[in-house]
Amino acid sequence: MKDRLKNIISKIRLKLPIIGLVSLFLVITFGIYWLVANYRSFSWSVAPLNPKTITIGVITDIHAGSQDERTQGLEENNILYPSKFEENLRPALEKMKDYDVILTLGDNLNATSKKYPQKLLDITKGYPMIWTKGNHDEDKMFKLFHQPKNYYYIDKGKWRIIILDNGNIDHSIDYAKGAYIPRGYMEPEQVEWLKETLKTDKKIIVSMHVPIFDRYDFEKVYPQMEYLKKMFEDSGQVKYVLSGHFHINDWHKSINGIEYYIIPSISLKGGEGYFMTLTLPND
Repeated sequence: MKDRLKNIISKIRLKLPIIGLVSLFLVITFGIYWLVANYRSFSWSVAPLNPKTITIGVITDIHAGSQDERTQGLEENNILYPSKFEENLRPALEKMKDYDVILTLGDNLNATSKKYPQKLLDITKGYPMIWTKGNHDEDKMFKLFHQPKNYYYIDKGKWRIIILDNGNIDHSIDYAKGAYIPRGYMEPEQVEWLKETLKTDKKIIVSMHVPIFDRYDFEKVYPQMEYLKKMFEDSGQVKYVLSGHFHINDWHKSINGIEYYIIPSISLKGGEGYFMTLTLPND
């Protein structure tokens, strides 16, 4: 009996290293699986690799919808693929997965349907999204993106990101028949809010769907939007003004210390998946 017991103990001792290795393997395998499954939510909870900078990804005019091909009519190369928004958006998001902010410049939707705001929320889940309202984003649809209101601001480190709602038309202007009618109008209430929001020591980025510039001559500012240009300059804190809306333009100009950008649609034919990166000092 004594010899039998010794034999059993000896066998157990021989198996212990194997059991330990198997257990270690299982622990490592489970740990890797957990990290992969929870990578995105985990990655946003840790400290940034370089807190002295802030990296912002910028996309515009997703135009998520069921329409296979959308032609603007104003330019022959202004062709979008709304129904392909997912295959254009997902790769761009993957490239921006470590960014501090991903900012949309409006026209997230192509037409009214609750299906597409939810789809965009599903696709962008876990990403640090900031949504701007465009003229195709109806009020009731934009609310589904869980933003505080149509215009708001978010402070991020040393920066303030101001989101404006300027996709409307000023119906008080009597346009000539057949004339191109520019959007860009903001209600007086929003303008007053903007005046107060510009009063900050932080550096400012402005996101607005419709550019302040003439669609056919970027050297000109629309007369009805000159006041905005002056407000930005008078603040002394506005460093970037970002817009989309025109779909086809990739344009940048520095004017009186402010960097103005107009970027093309992420759904544009020939430019699918386009996004812009801004890496800014945050100290």
